[in-house]
Amino acid sequence: MNKYLYVFRNEILLNLTYKGNIISSFIVQIIQMITTVFVWRALYSGENDIGNYNISEMTTYLILTSLLSVIFSPNSAFRLSNLISSGKLSILLIRPYSYFFESFSVFLGQKVVQICVVFIMIICFFLLGLFQFSFPNIVSILLVLTNFILLFIFLSVMGELSFWLIEMWPLRPIYNGLLSLFGGVMFPLDLLPESILNIIQFTPFSLFGYVNTKAIMGELSDDAMFNFLIASMLWIIFFQIIYIILWKKGLKKYEGVGI
Repeated sequence: MNKYLYVFRNEILLNLTYKGNIISSFIVQIIQMITTVFVWRALYSGENDIGNYNISEMTTYLILTSLLSVIFSPNSAFRLSNLISSGKLSILLIRPYSYFFESFSVFLGQKVVQICVVFIMIICFFLLGLFQFSFPNIVSILLVLTNFILLFIFLSVMGELSFWLIEMWPLRPIYNGLLSLFGGVMFPLDLLPESILNIIQFTPFSLFGYVNTKAIMGELSDDAMFNFLIASMLWIIFFQIIYIILWKKGLKKYEGVGI
């Protein structure tokens, strides 16, 4: 266990070394968030409510989904691609630990810095009165944590495609686009017709964005959170099986030679 803690600690220190990357990513996200909020405020001109949202609730939703999208970004999916193309994966494979858990330690080290920054920004926005929300209960926190683990498994499977793909970069805009649309970053998914909402609300992207935001806002019933929690766990099991299959097949194809 200590070896994974060292990996976790080193990854935090590494991310803190490159503070400019963290700051720039949040600046870009804040600009996009401000633009989205202004667009929706224009849509509210002359309207008291859109769907079940007043202007204050919509602003809260948009700010939270925008900040959460930083945490649920696909950056860690491309680590394996770099290891394969450089041949450095061979070094990790012969070390006396599991690559899966080492990768999870790196993932946590990357995300914990982002989580801390997002938490600070949420507190600042709350103190400035830009939005209001009730503190999430234990079930909401458990749901968000489960979705966070799902994110790691999902991105791990996505990263394994680098055994077969030479270039992984086209997957980044695809992921971001799906998160914006099916994750509810652009708009709350419950503004869609119920027939469409029932189909997409249990997808991984909805769990990453829309569901997490609604859980933090305290707008999910206990039954809904339980259903989403079950869905998240089932997705984790599904992608874990896919991960094991692709990992075995990928290692057979891996040649261990850098480019």
